[in-house]
Amino acid sequence: MTPSISAQQAITAAERLLDPERVLTAVPSRPGASLQSLAGTALLHARLAATDRVFATAAHAHWTAAATHSPHGSLPHPGVFAAPGGLAASLILGERYLPDPEPQRRAVRQTVRWLSAQATAHATDYHERLHRDGAVTATWACTTPSPACPGPGESSWQPWRVATPTPKKDSSRP
Repeated sequence: MTPSISAQQAITAAERLLDPERVLTAVPSRPGASLQSLAGTALLHARLAATDRVFATAAHAHWTAAATHSPHGSLPHPGVFAAPGGLAASLILGERYLPDPEPQRRAVRQTVRWLSAQATAHATDYHERLHRDGAVTATWACTTPSPACPGPGESSWQPWRVATPTPKKDSSRP
C-alpha cells in the first residue's frame, strides 16, 4: 500500500469518527478516557489537525467528551493505556500536533502533574511491597482483575509473584 493511499484511508477513518457520540456507541464497553475509545480518537484527530482544522476541533471535542466519560476512583487495569491514563497520554502526545496548542496547555500541565503523581505512587507501592513481601508482580503482568491483582496499596499479587530477593540488611549498620 502506498503512503498516499494509507494517508487517505486514515483521513477517511478519522472523518467517520468526528462525532464523539459515534465513538462511544461503537465501543460501549470501553471508558471514554481509554486509548481504545475517545482518548484514542482524540489523538488520531490531533495528529491529523495539520491537514484540516476540522480535526483540531474534533480533537478538542473528543478530549472534552473523554474527560466527562472518565471513571473516577480505582480501576482494575491501571496504566497509560486505560482510563484515565489513556486521556493523560493522549493529551500529552496530541497537543503538540495542534495548529494552536495554547488552549490545551493548562490541561496538559495538570495532566503531566497527575501522571507524575500516579507514577510516584505506583513506584512507592512497588517499593513497599517488595520490602514487605520480598517479591511483587509488575502491574503489566496482571491481565485479569482479580484478588490476585489488586490495586496499589492492597495485598500482594500472589499467583504471578516475581522472584525478587528481599534486600538483606547489613548487620554492621544500624
